[in-house]
Parts: sequence; structure tokens; C-alpha cells
Amino acid sequence: MTMRVFVPRDAGALAVGAEEVAGSIRKAANARNLEIEIVRTGSRGLYWVEPMVEVETPAGRVAYGPVTEEDAESFIDSVLTGATHTRRLGPTDQIPWLKRQTRLTFARCGIVDPRSLDDYRRQGGYRGLKRALTLGPEGTVEEIVQSGLRGRGGAGFPTGIKWRTVAQTEAPPVIHEFPAHVSCPRSPGPGIVLNRQSSLPVFASSAARKPRMPNSPPTVPTMTLSFTTSGATVKP
Repeated sequence: MTMRVFVPRDAGALAVGAEEVAGSIRKAANARNLEIEIVRTGSRGLYWVEPMVEVETPAGRVAYGPVTEEDAESFIDSVLTGATHTRRLGPTDQIPWLKRQTRLTFARCGIVDPRSLDDYRRQGGYRGLKRALTLGPEGTVEEIVQSGLRGRGGAGFPTGIKWRTVAQTEAPPVIHEFPAHVSCPRSPGPGIVLNRQSSLPVFASSAARKPRMPNSPPTVPTMTLSFTTSGATVKP
């Protein structure tokens, strides 16, 4: 049977030795010919007991912390024998600081490996994409319209209306070196506060490359950026 152990990999846990602890646990398990899977997660947020290591059991996860490199062998032995360990905190979801919380944004932090597609799928990842592929483009847009979803940039404009407008707009024919101008609004409306430092505009250009002779260097499209009071415009 494979032992499943969870060790955080976020910056806070790494700063207090989580990487070394993970390596020591693996080394101790290998020395005992024990099959082990070490899952690297985000931190649960209990930084005063980091690195907090969790073990998967039939009754749920059990937490230990703060675990050090020197604790690795006794930690493995205590899990195998069921003996009490000085670093044992008990069932993770029963730790008072966590038990009284209802997490939303960080609901899966500390539970899944953020780099694992398998974990992502187990948590419902790609369900929206599968649904969209089933509905098709028009059905997907209509679903968003009916949902009442609104933009979160400040003005609260209906997202479905934006999508429908773009989908129903006839694009001009693409000709040689047809320029694309992208306007990036920077003023969402009266009374709206916008963090202009974090909302940097994104610019694009669809300018085609000019035909070139063999062995000649490629021509890279250039862009000119001009700012106005309401936004920024890029011109190739």
C-alpha cells in the first residue's frame, strides 16, 4: 500500500524548510522500502506550524507540524505503527483555526497539487469547457446571456451582450498588411475606482509580414502606442 503524504510548496513553507523536509521524508521511506507518494500543495495558512505535513488515512488527513528534517524518520515510523508523535496536530479538518472557517477563494489551497491536471479534473476542471463544446458557439453565448453574468471591471456590463455583439459582427476581409487597432479603456465610469498599476492594457497587431526574398531576414511587424484620456491605442 502506498503512503500518501502532503507537503506544501508555497513560498512561506519553503522559507522554513519544506523542500528539505519533503526530501528527508522520501529518503526515510526509501530506507524502509516503503512506497510513498509525496503531493506538493499550497499552504493551509497555518504558518506558525509550517512545514505542516499531512498524511492520508481512511478517516481523512492527519496533520503534523512544524516538521523538521530530523523528524522524518520518527514521522514515518509513527505513521506505520500508529504511535503518537510529538508533532501530531490531529485530523486536519478538526484543527480549531481551520474548523471555524468557510473558505471560498482558497477552498482547494492545501488540498490539491496546483500543477496536477489530474487533481484539477477531480475538482471539476474542464466541466465548463465540455459544456461549451456540447452547446456550441451560439448556445454558449446564449447561456451566458441568460445567466446574467456581468463584467467585474467596475461598470458591470452584461458579459453575454459583449460576446453576442462580437459574434454577430462581420469582420472585414483580411488583406495584405491589414492593421488591427486595439483600444484598451482605462476609465470604467464615474465613481469607479480602478487600480491602474495592476490593470495594464494588452495590445495586439495582425499586421502580416511582407513577402521576402530567400535568405533575407524576416520582417517583424512594429506597433505604435498612443494614449488618450480614455484609453490606449496601438497602431502597427
